[in-house]
Amino acid sequence: MSIIQSILAFLKWLLLGEPKRPKPKLVHSASDTRRKGTAHFVAKPRLLSSAETRVLKYLRSQIGPYGHVCPCVRVADIISVRSRDKSAWSRKFLSISQKHVDFAIIGTDGRVRFVVEVDDSSHREPKRQARDKLLNKAFAQAGIPLVRFEPGQEGYDAKLASQIAEMVPARAQEQSA
Repeated sequence: MSIIQSILAFLKWLLLGEPKRPKPKLVHSASDTRRKGTAHFVAKPRLLSSAETRVLKYLRSQIGPYGHVCPCVRVADIISVRSRDKSAWSRKFLSISQKHVDFAIIGTDGRVRFVVEVDDSSHREPKRQARDKLLNKAFAQAGIPLVRFEPGQEGYDAKLASQIAEMVPARAQEQSA
């Protein structure tokens, strides 16, 4: 391409802008996904249940400037697996890699101090109980406290308050004064 052609191409681009590309076809109705091999992403109406939203508000009010409340955290982002045996490592990692906890409470230094699980009615199902047993064991081995309670359960704030007091000694002193 000669210098003159390059200059003309540049001027054309400068005056006319980028050539228009066709927009991708969007799926607009649920009926479009009935065809085999089609799928699309849709927003979920809520990230948290109403019980989890209440717990989030409570946790935020109690922790204040001493830390952060992180909802829906993947377990493998909180704890890791150590093993020299690749097969054993893979088995353990896969057992936690797609599981989440309702809340991870972190200090201002970014360290996870404890995690919270709101055990709603789904936790009564056998598959869910096996998952809960696995998480109890995993967090115990990792040395991270796991606080569990059922929505509406009496005394859940006391369970959380004791964990928060361990995390935030200054806050515990303020409350006892």
